[in-house]
Amino acid sequence: EIGSLNLNNFVKVNGTNNLAKNIFLVSNFRAKIDFKTQGLSEFGGLESVLLNLEAPISIISQSMGEAEQDLERVFFETAMPNVRQNFLLRYEKLSSYRCLIGENIIINDLSTLGYEALALGLRVGFVSIQPGNRSIARFGLPLEFGEKGPFWTNDPSEEEIGRILDYLLTVSDEQWERDSGWIRDQLMVHDYGNTKIRAYVEGVLTGSLKSN
Repeated sequence: EIGSLNLNNFVKVNGTNNLAKNIFLVSNFRAKIDFKTQGLSEFGGLESVLLNLEAPISIISQSMGEAEQDLERVFFETAMPNVRQNFLLRYEKLSSYRCLIGENIIINDLSTLGYEALALGLRVGFVSIQPGNRSIARFGLPLEFGEKGPFWTNDPSEEEIGRILDYLLTVSDEQWERDSGWIRDQLMVHDYGNTKIRAYVEGVLTGSLKSN
């Protein structure tokens, strides 16, 4: 209910009228899991859509450490060999969050950072690319929003990803708020400055002092 403690250090986005239309992909890569399990062959739909748009993709790295980042880079270069890729290295804990400050379009495979980007008001698309996510981690669980919606899908096909990216690239600020606001507030509350947790901790400490 209080959202992400890290996310609450960043200011929420108000409107995207100056949207640069840069497309970012949040990586879910894990060095200890084999490529196939992580959907290596499932990125073809995204690659085709990006090629049709003649758009590059900026990949927000998950890995930390040179060896794991090299492996992650190999994964995406193998998964989408024909797309221009800008690999954004993660140097420390908050590196990924700084990619959310700009008004960019985010594509993610049900990652925590994706939900946090949604809480900030960014235009975010949720696509179940990894096979396992289609059955156990669908968008919004444990709430039920259905297999498909304006900005989410359980189908990583070119048609579905194209539909979502077209929507994110063209939807007005007002329509985005109508489509995403009521869902966003059920999933993660953005509380800049962590005022709720601070108030709770102060209340506990004050109560403890009074009881002594």
